[in-house]
Amino acid sequence: LSKCTNDEVETYLERNDVIIVACGVTELHGGRPLDCESVLSEALALKLAEEADALVLHNLPYLYAGATAMGRGTTQLSVRASIDYLYGLAESLIRQGFRRIIWTSLHGPAGMFVGPVIRDIFDAHKVAMLYVDPIEVLSKAEGGLMGALGAGGGEDPFGDMAAAALAATMPATRSPRQALRCASTPTAI
Repeated sequence: LSKCTNDEVETYLERNDVIIVACGVTELHGGRPLDCESVLSEALALKLAEEADALVLHNLPYLYAGATAMGRGTTQLSVRASIDYLYGLAESLIRQGFRRIIWTSLHGPAGMFVGPVIRDIFDAHKVAMLYVDPIEVLSKAEGGLMGALGAGGGEDPFGDMAAAALAATMPATRSPRQALRCASTPTAI
């Protein structure tokens, strides 16, 4: 979205109304960059958007981090502040004309602040949204998360994870475009 001109967004909204919101976090991750979960969420959102003719709202790396708050590199918002922030964004997107909003994150606790937004927005605006939680899906895959990722070792671990998350969230019998048409009630995958 932010890379488009206003005219491009206006033209897009004349033919479609799908936006994918990539929620991230800036937190301690051992030797990895603090924004690695934000980058992964954005990569997944961009891949989904490419497949589903959607726009992406990115640059949301400052939400509730959780247990890593002891790291001095971690930026920590409360759960309540994260809910309020995302709720305000959702209302803005609806006013702009987006009626199909998909949230995604590769941050474990994201469901704590995305879930209430989905429920409250549906109650207030009757706009159904979808939350795609690749970590949850991959954790249930055969061999768990690492099994789904092929035990790592690839040259591009971020790309490997985004590809595995995309594959796990899109059943082989359903294209991303079909999945978007089926998203008619608040739910989580």
